[in-house]
Amino acid sequence: MRHAVVVAPPLFVVPAQGGFLAAPEPVGPVSAALTRAGHHVVQVATTADLEADFDRALAGMGSADELLVYVAAATTTGTDAVALRMKDEAGTMLALRVMSDTVLVREPAAVLFVIEACHDGDPDDALLAAEHVDAIVRALDARSRGYAVLLGVRPDPRSGATNDAWPFTRRVLAALDDPEARDDRGAAPVSMVYERLRAHQGDEGTEALQSFTFVRGRTEHLLLEPPDVVRVAASLRSVPPPSRPATVIARTPPPSRATQPSLPPFEPLFDLAEGARSRGAWEEALAGYKAALMVAPQGDAGVRASIYARIGEVKRGQGKAREAELNFEKALGADPRHRGALDALVDLATEARETRRVIEWRRKRLGALDEPGERVAELLAIARIHSTGDPRAAAEALEEAHAVDPRDRVVFDALRAAYESLHRWPRVVEVLAELADITEDAVERAALRFAAADVALGRIRDEERGLGLLDRALDDDPRHDRALNALVAVRTARGEWEALDAAYTRMVDRFARLGDVERAWDTCRKLGALRRDKTRNGPGAIEAFTGAVSCKPGDVDSRAMLADLHLARGDEGQAVVEFERIAQYAPTRASTYARLFALHQRAGRTDRAWLAGVALEELGAADMDQQLVVDQFRLDGPIRPSRSLDDVAWDELLRAPGADDVVADVLRAIVDAAVAARVEELRDAKKLVALDVSRRQSATSTVSAVRSFQWAAQVLSVEVPHLYVMDNVPGGIAAIPVAAPSTALGPDVLRGLNARDLAFLAGRHLTYYRPEHYVLVHYPTIGELSALFLGAVKLILPDLAVPAHLTEATTRKRKLLSRHVDGDAKKRLDVAVRRFDARDGRVDFAAWVKSVELTAQRAGLLLCGDLRVATTRLRAETRNIAELTLEQKRGDLLAFCASEKVARARTMLSVDARSSVRPPPVSERQVG
Repeated sequence: MRHAVVVAPPLFVVPAQGGFLAAPEPVGPVSAALTRAGHHVVQVATTADLEADFDRALAGMGSADELLVYVAAATTTGTDAVALRMKDEAGTMLALRVMSDTVLVREPAAVLFVIEACHDGDPDDALLAAEHVDAIVRALDARSRGYAVLLGVRPDPRSGATNDAWPFTRRVLAALDDPEARDDRGAAPVSMVYERLRAHQGDEGTEALQSFTFVRGRTEHLLLEPPDVVRVAASLRSVPPPSRPATVIARTPPPSRATQPSLPPFEPLFDLAEGARSRGAWEEALAGYKAALMVAPQGDAGVRASIYARIGEVKRGQGKAREAELNFEKALGADPRHRGALDALVDLATEARETRRVIEWRRKRLGALDEPGERVAELLAIARIHSTGDPRAAAEALEEAHAVDPRDRVVFDALRAAYESLHRWPRVVEVLAELADITEDAVERAALRFAAADVALGRIRDEERGLGLLDRALDDDPRHDRALNALVAVRTARGEWEALDAAYTRMVDRFARLGDVERAWDTCRKLGALRRDKTRNGPGAIEAFTGAVSCKPGDVDSRAMLADLHLARGDEGQAVVEFERIAQYAPTRASTYARLFALHQRAGRTDRAWLAGVALEELGAADMDQQLVVDQFRLDGPIRPSRSLDDVAWDELLRAPGADDVVADVLRAIVDAAVAARVEELRDAKKLVALDVSRRQSATSTVSAVRSFQWAAQVLSVEVPHLYVMDNVPGGIAAIPVAAPSTALGPDVLRGLNARDLAFLAGRHLTYYRPEHYVLVHYPTIGELSALFLGAVKLILPDLAVPAHLTEATTRKRKLLSRHVDGDAKKRLDVAVRRFDARDGRVDFAAWVKSVELTAQRAGLLLCGDLRVATTRLRAETRNIAELTLEQKRGDLLAFCASEKVARARTMLSVDARSSVRPPPVSERQVG
C-alpha cells in the first residue's frame, strides 16, 4: 500500500492593505494530488504534540508498504540537526532526525521525503540555502538509510525576499502535469520529476527557490502511478491569490556583485555544482565548484572552506583519495575548525589504515570541538587506537578525557583497564576509589571500594589502605560478604583482635538497623567465638551469643556455647535454663539431657536428675549410672499426690507453647452458652445423641477406669464428667457432645490397662473438660471454633470485620449465643473481648488447639509419673488432633521432662523422687 503523510502549517502571514491574512495553504492541493496519485493520505495537525501525532499517522503501516512524507515548514539548523518550526511564533518544534527515526522503526519498503523548507538566514545568501539543503539530508540520514529526498529551500517569506507562497511545492505539482516527467507507462518517477525541475530552473517565477536537490533512495518512488495522470498543477494555480498584494522588500544585490558586474553570480554556480554532486556527476560538479570558487567572496573564509570541502568530497567520490585529502587540507587552511573537512580526513586516514595520521587528524578535530561530551568521545576514540600499540599514550588520552569530565563512567572503566594493562596498580586503586566517590548507588559504591581494596591488598600489599577501603565498603553496603570476609582475614592474620571485635560490633548494629536477621545472627556467633577464644572476654562472649539466640531462638549450638560460658562463670542456674531451652528446640538431642543429668545430680536435685535420666532412657542414650538412677526412683504405679493443681499451676506449669490467655478468657466466658447453642443446633437437626442412663457409672463404681477418672479429676481440679460404659468407642475414650459433660468408655480402656496407663489417659482426656477447653468437645474443628469465637466477640464489638468465608457462620453463631449468654457471662466476655481488641484482634486458633492437646498429654504424663508409659501409649494409638505427629508429641514430652515446670509441679504435689523414694507397690484397686 502507498501511504502519504502531509505535515504543513498555515502559511506565513504577510502584511498587506486591509490587515493580516494568511497566504494559501499547500495542504489541500498536495493532499488532493497525492490521493489521486494513489496514496492513502493522512494530514498531521501542527499541534504542540506534533511528534506523537506524526507517530500515530504511521499506524498500520507495514514493511511491504511505501511511504511518502511531505513537509512544508520553516526550519532552524544546528550542527547536523534540523528542526521544524511549525508556527509563526516559535511554537511547535520537531527535529527531522526524530521524524526519520520514527519512520525507520516502521521499516517501510520505500521512503520518499518531499520537503519545502524556509531558512531564516540572509535571503540573499544562496550558499546558506545550499548548506541548509545539506544539513537537512544529513539530519534525515537519508543516504545510509536508503531514503529518497526531493528537497527545496527558500528564504523565510517574512524576510520580504519573496511573496510567493510555497514555490517548490508549486513546481513539483506542475512537473506532475508535464508529460516529460512521465515514463512510457504514464507513471511519474521522482527522478524524472526532479529532471523536469532542473530543466525549468531559471524560468520566471523560480527566483524565490534558492536551492533544491534530489537524493536517490534504494528504490525508485512513483509520485504518480500509471493509471492516474493527474493534472494537479492546475488545481494549485486555481487557488485564488491573497485578497491584498503582499508588501515586497526590494532585493539589494551584495556589494561584491555591484563592484564586479563582469563575473557570473556565485549562487547559481554553486547550486549547479551541488546538483551535479547529488547526482554523482563528478566532473560537472568539479567544474561548478571550481567556477564558484573563482567568484566566491575573497574575505569569506567559511565559504571558501566549504567549497574546498565539497571538491574534496567529489574527489573522494571519484576514488582519488590523495587529491581529496589535499582539498580537505585546503579547507582547513581557510577554516581550521571546518568540521566536515576534519571528519573526512579522519575517515580517509582510517580507510587507509594509517594509524598515526588517524590520531593526528583526530587530535586536530579535538581542537575544533567545544562540547565536553564530544571531546570525551574523541579522546576515548584516540585512546582505543593507542591501546593496541602504545598503552601509555592511551592512558594519557584517557587522563585528558578524565580532566574534561571527571564523572564519566566510561572513561573511568577505560582508565582502570589501561592502568591494569600497564600494571600501574597504585593508579588502579586511585581510579576505583575516585569512581566510588562519585557513584550514587551504595551497593555499587561498595563493590568499587572492595575492588580497590582487593588491588591494594593483593597487588601492592598496602594493608592499611586496603583495610580503610574495606571499612568504607561495609559502611556503604553491610551485606557485602566478600568485603567482610576480607576484613576478617586481614585482621586475623595481623592478630588485631580488638579491631576485629570493633568491626564485628559495628556490623551487628548495621544488620540490626537493616532488619537482616540472618547476617546479624551469623556475626553475633563469630563475635562470640572471637571473644571466647581470642580476647578471653567471657561477659562479652555471653552478650554476643545471647544476641545470636535472640536472632534465632532455635540456634541450639549457640545456646550450648552460651550454657558453657555460664558454667565457666559459675552461673549454673543460667546454664540449666539454656539447656532447658535447647531441649525445647531440639528435644531429641541426647547430649542436652546428659548435661542436665550431671548438673542436677551434682547439685543434689534428685528428681530433676531422674527426669533427665528418663528422657535419656526414652532416647536409648542412658549410660549405666543414669539407668541406675532411673530404675532406683521409678514408681510401680501412678503418683500419690498430697494436693491438687490449682489454676495458677495450670497456667504456669502445664500450659504448652501456643497457649493464649485471651482466647481462653473469651471461651471460658461463653462456655455454657456455647454448649447450650450447640445442643440446640443438634436437637433441631435431630442429631443429638441419646444416652442410655443404665450405662452411666456411679461415682462409687469399682471399675478401674472409672476410679482412675475420679482420682484424676480430683488431682487436676476438673469437674468429673458423667462416665458411660459403651460397647464401641473409637480410641477407647470419647467425649460426648450433649448438654451435661459426658464421656464414653469403651472396652479398650475397661480391661487390659494398668493403673499408670489409665492415669495417663484420664489426665489427658480430662484436660479437655477445663472450662477454657471444653468448647472443643462441641466445636472440634478450626472452622467451627473460629466462627464461635468471632460470634462471641461480635456480641461486644458488632462492627468487627470478619473474613468473608466466615461471615455467614459467624452471624449464625452470634444469634445463637445471644439467646444463651446471661448477664454475668456477658460482663466476663466484655472484659476478655476488650483485651482481645487491645492487641489488634490477632489470634492463631491452630496454634491454640495444638497447645491444648500438648497440655493434655503433659497432664497425663504428670499423673502417670513415667515418660516411658506416656510415650508407649502415644505409639499404640492413632489419635489425630491438631494434626500433631507422633514425633511432635513425643518431643514435647521429652522437653517437658527436662523443664523446671514439671519439677515444680511434682514438688507441689509431693511426688518428686526425694519425697517418694521407693514407694510400696500400688494395685489398681488402690488408685484414688
